[in-house]
Amino acid sequence: MYASPVPLMILRADTDALIEVNGHLLGECGAQGYAAMPVSDTGDYYVRAIPLTAGHQPITRKISFEGGKLRTAAIADADVCLWPGGVVECSLQTRTAPVWQEKPIVLAQTTFNAYTLTLYRENEVRLSVEQQGKPLYAYALGQGEDGVFLPYGEYLGVLVRGERERLVLLNGSMQDVLDIHGDAVFLEEEPAAIERIGTRLGHERRVRYRLTASGFLPQRPETGFFTRSYAPPQDEMGVSVAFFEAVREGWEEEAMGYLTQSLRQSFSFADICAFLGEFGEVRPPVSCRNGSVMGLVHKQEGVMRARLYRLAFEQGKIDNLEEI
Repeated sequence: MYASPVPLMILRADTDALIEVNGHLLGECGAQGYAAMPVSDTGDYYVRAIPLTAGHQPITRKISFEGGKLRTAAIADADVCLWPGGVVECSLQTRTAPVWQEKPIVLAQTTFNAYTLTLYRENEVRLSVEQQGKPLYAYALGQGEDGVFLPYGEYLGVLVRGERERLVLLNGSMQDVLDIHGDAVFLEEEPAAIERIGTRLGHERRVRYRLTASGFLPQRPETGFFTRSYAPPQDEMGVSVAFFEAVREGWEEEAMGYLTQSLRQSFSFADICAFLGEFGEVRPPVSCRNGSVMGLVHKQEGVMRARLYRLAFEQGKIDNLEEI
């Protein structure tokens, strides 16, 4: 099922794209689809992705084989993973950063103590500070689509919103006392930055910042669901991914909750962690999409490699687990 008589190359892109190999059209693929072709055990392949979506640019990369093995290690803008059975999966990243082409746009304006502050966008978000009509400072706050001022006691918060968010707290002398980034940033009882962990269920990590005599200090990170609600996996594929990701992150209670009672009684969480070892990403192989076989991807000698595990289920929970 997983052994290929000759090396097999699977090609993906982060958007819908046409794939060319050595100047010949192979087909169309995308983040959810792929194009595949057998390759010789020794040779060079020039792979090109031509995006069909705005905001992406064509990309060409060289992938080399020698003696039936991948000779190329790290490839810029490409994620290469080796699967058992002579399968090489290559995902090309074509997304480009947006470039603002616009005249200055005022986003917000306020007065704070003796200062007048203007938040505006000109290629990036900027903050202008004036006193009695004279410019004093100018802060470059990075890329963003919008921004607001948020009063916070004796401080003033400047929140920049976009694909990511940034919060800068200024004191009465226009000195920044806190500068935090995140997928989401909040200024409520305490400033907090939230980052998406990248799990299938959407777990998040939140860090609160508490005001002390030494300034705003980060508190112990919390893991949970802060901008969304927990939604349990609905099928065996979801259970498989959620289980492996919980093991990877060290979430014992959640991981053990995906197992049958008999499996929980037979093996401890420490036993399971030792059995699976270290890994990063969890991926289903192309040949099996029902969750009964999963690949655990880890980086070894500069190359991404996948180990395969077979799972058995009973009434929606994992009842057995073995490496294949």
